[in-house]
Amino acid sequence: MGRVLYKDKYTKIEEKVVRVRGKRIVTTQFTNADVAVVVPLLKGGRFLLEKQYRHGLDAYNIEFPAGLIDKGEKPLSAAKRELEEETAYKPVRIKFMFSDFSNPSVSKRMFHYFFADRFVKGKTHFDDSEEIQLMKIAPKRLESMIKRGRIRDHKTICGYLYWKNYIAKK
Repeated sequence: MGRVLYKDKYTKIEEKVVRVRGKRIVTTQFTNADVAVVVPLLKGGRFLLEKQYRHGLDAYNIEFPAGLIDKGEKPLSAAKRELEEETAYKPVRIKFMFSDFSNPSVSKRMFHYFFADRFVKGKTHFDDSEEIQLMKIAPKRLESMIKRGRIRDHKTICGYLYWKNYIAKK
């Protein structure tokens, strides 16, 4: 345990002293909730993405639906919940793809990726800070947007590349 520099509902920032090759080093560790990401492929072969205002960027970002995993919640439950809350698409078939660290040099935060391709109609429940527009994008167009730098969201790029290389090829 280190010295807490900042703490709120979502984030804790700690200063920690560690030993590296016998030297005392001061590091900073960020503690955030893990994230569930859904790669939703709709009937007809288009992905469902969100154009969402992101306060950290002070701009809109195009990305796959995703959200924080609540304390005690399983990643799969969070993925289903977030997809319905943000898009009104309730997944009937959803499967785990992979997990990765977002920035292991300063955080243990994991992103858990799921693929969904069957849905029923649900209801949206936006958080107060969310402003979301839905987009339906064909895989070739999505890849072109990534290549041109129009999509720079790591979870969307990782989710798409995993889908392209491991799910679509089956």
